[in-house]
Amino acid sequence: MFPNTSRRGLLAATGGILAAPMLANRARAAETLVVADPGGDYSRAFTRAFHEPFQAATGHRPVAVVRRSHPTSQIRAMIETRNYDWDVVYVTHEVAYELQRNNMLEEIDNSRATLTSLPESLRSPYLGPIAIDALNFAYSTQRFRDRPPASWEDIGNLSAFPGRRSLGKRPYDTFEMVMLSLGVPPADLYKELAKPDGFDRVFRKLTELRPHISYWWESGAQNAQALVTREADLVGGYAARHQVAIQQGAPYAVNWNEGLYYVSGFVIPKGSPKRDLARQFIASTWDPQRQAACMQILPSGTGNPEAMKHLPPERARLLATWPENFAKLTTVDGQFWYEHKAPAQERLNAWFLSR
Repeated sequence: MFPNTSRRGLLAATGGILAAPMLANRARAAETLVVADPGGDYSRAFTRAFHEPFQAATGHRPVAVVRRSHPTSQIRAMIETRNYDWDVVYVTHEVAYELQRNNMLEEIDNSRATLTSLPESLRSPYLGPIAIDALNFAYSTQRFRDRPPASWEDIGNLSAFPGRRSLGKRPYDTFEMVMLSLGVPPADLYKELAKPDGFDRVFRKLTELRPHISYWWESGAQNAQALVTREADLVGGYAARHQVAIQQGAPYAVNWNEGLYYVSGFVIPKGSPKRDLARQFIASTWDPQRQAACMQILPSGTGNPEAMKHLPPERARLLATWPENFAKLTTVDGQFWYEHKAPAQERLNAWFLSR
């Protein structure tokens, strides 16, 4: 299970992960470990922060490959055919929850790691947390120079904040954003979505917003592209992707108010022939200095809270786990989407075809 995390518990936790005694493995023949991730800055960050140090310490070589945004079907196919293209996969906790419920993950060996100081929700035996990612919105500082939007309700207010919008072309993430734009408090978000008329309310608002949505993104890379190419004035999506685009010169700012956060990390497909090596690799990624090095490239929050101490303040302030940012966030409910994703996606697909 991945229960909700208290903000105070997560920020107060100390990581204390001890690296595995990896040098002893040099006596074994070197192996390749295929690590699937979202690509782009993720591959670059993981290679520098995790893969290269692991290879230097053990002789085993992690190799980054790009996966789909929602890799459940690929992992299922590997398990059913016993043909493993990936040894380790980076996923969100919502995907990990689905995989766990369907018995598609190996447990992670935490015997070499000190986990007692972590909040309960991060002590999953299946997910090795790397990042605390967030959903928020970015707005054009040129379009909204004098009066920037301050809430999701402002995003939904077409008369007070006219302009082009951008949202994701999938129910999870997007339904939360739309429900928040209706003025629903974040604490009540999933309770309201779960009501009999919850999805009806979402689609009524989506229909109202539809003429003003100039760009539907289908991946994190496309989410960032909406800012880089200035496809929209108000963009709902991933905080880390927004920060990368802004660092590349996109004239936008991010707003953390009423944002949502979720845990992302590494999992091992069930039955993987390299599961022991994969466990060793995942344990090594919990080192706080390694995670800090990762977030120097990838502006997500750190899965190990101790890693924040190894980041310069000007960098740490950009991350979801900076205290002032994190205090404004509410957790994504992975169990809700495990139960509702299929009907929500089916209805959203029909809605797109209803023009």
